[in-house]
Amino acid sequence: MTGIIIYILKSGLYLSLFYIFFLLVMRKTTFFRFNRIVLFAGSLVCMILPFVNVGIMWDHNVASAIHSIENALTVNHEIRATVSGSMSGAVTESWHGMLMKLPVAIYVAGTVFVLVSTAGAYLKMIMFLHSSRFVMRDGCRLILSDKEIPSFSWKNYVVIGSCDRENSDVIFTHEIMHVKFLHSLDMAVFSLISILYWFNPIVWIVRKELKQLHEYEADDAVLEEGIDAVQYQLLLVRKAVGTERFMMAENFNRSKLQNRITMMFRKKSKKYMKFAYLLCLPLIFGAMCVFARPKNSFSADEIIKEITVNVVSTDGKYSRTFRDFSLRELNSAIDSSGYAKDAISAEISGTPYASEDIGNQVLAYLHNEKMEEFANWMADNLVYPESCKKAGIQGNVIVSFTISLTGKVCNVNILHSASPDLDKESVRVISGSPSWNPGKQSGSPVRIAMTMPVFFQLR
Repeated sequence: MTGIIIYILKSGLYLSLFYIFFLLVMRKTTFFRFNRIVLFAGSLVCMILPFVNVGIMWDHNVASAIHSIENALTVNHEIRATVSGSMSGAVTESWHGMLMKLPVAIYVAGTVFVLVSTAGAYLKMIMFLHSSRFVMRDGCRLILSDKEIPSFSWKNYVVIGSCDRENSDVIFTHEIMHVKFLHSLDMAVFSLISILYWFNPIVWIVRKELKQLHEYEADDAVLEEGIDAVQYQLLLVRKAVGTERFMMAENFNRSKLQNRITMMFRKKSKKYMKFAYLLCLPLIFGAMCVFARPKNSFSADEIIKEITVNVVSTDGKYSRTFRDFSLRELNSAIDSSGYAKDAISAEISGTPYASEDIGNQVLAYLHNEKMEEFANWMADNLVYPESCKKAGIQGNVIVSFTISLTGKVCNVNILHSASPDLDKESVRVISGSPSWNPGKQSGSPVRIAMTMPVFFQLR
């Protein structure tokens, strides 16, 4: 679930940047069909981008911090300082379970709610369509309803309510344009996007903009059929008031009337304006660089092909070689071996460029047992700052640090701050850690980068 949440957040940011660019730059252009296609295709691309790592060669601060936080979400230990009358320390398992449980529950609840609402709306519409009589006209199933409902279209259905019979030919011409341009397919895909990213207001704004683009495109096509523009606009004004019974369908009455009429009079945009979308590429690429892991850096589930790891127990009875593996698979295999991780040593070999960074992550995974020991030591030595007790300040601090070649803790940095005093206490305790067994790669000591979440809670 952690991986899904990280994916949703990353792809959500890409979508937001792309949509904001569209709203600021391309929204008022008259490239109705082109904008619609780019908006549709760009959304799909933004949902794929989290799986693409640009492999930056430098380790900038933002990328390093994000990568460390991602790794922290897979750590299975936390240090929690609690206060109940007097100071006491406690270590609990699965820190990400505590940190992520509430946000995940909220996200799942919201997703289920939007899913049920969307499915209900579709089901209501489908039941109405399948229970109504239709006649074939211009390749579409035309339903002339006796009910006073707004006219709408969906897939190859066109529904004209009793209140629109007087102008049925013009309305049919408009609605059949929605059918020909496959607008219902756009909305079906955006319904899925809305379900996944229900928490992102930009997604809902752009969904409305997409509906507007559909209306602009249909209006433009209607006028090209030779229908008088003035009479058509008067019809829009007369039909502007109405209820939305089938919100998933393309409805003749529901769009923002003023914008539609304005677009009919707007001068056609210059064709070169289409190239403005190219300006979005540096923006998205910059976001990819921010999220990018430094080259040679891997997530827990990513397959590592650059190195080979030979794991051997200290008694020599267990030996296994790993190639094309993920860190999580490596950790799981060692757990099932029956040996504690401090009784396992690893020999890492591979191409020169894949030496230290990947080796650090592998060795860090092999130090889980040491992390539990360290967590217990920290819980015993943490002191809740009196100033924070009195002010009722609590929260979580995420700290990164390095195990040196000699096993000493160094380079202690705050990745996520709770308050200056809580940060200071976290740094104090971690900096005073007892020596670790240094990581070894190909028989030589190597530095290991670590991330540790520290929770301070008053109760």
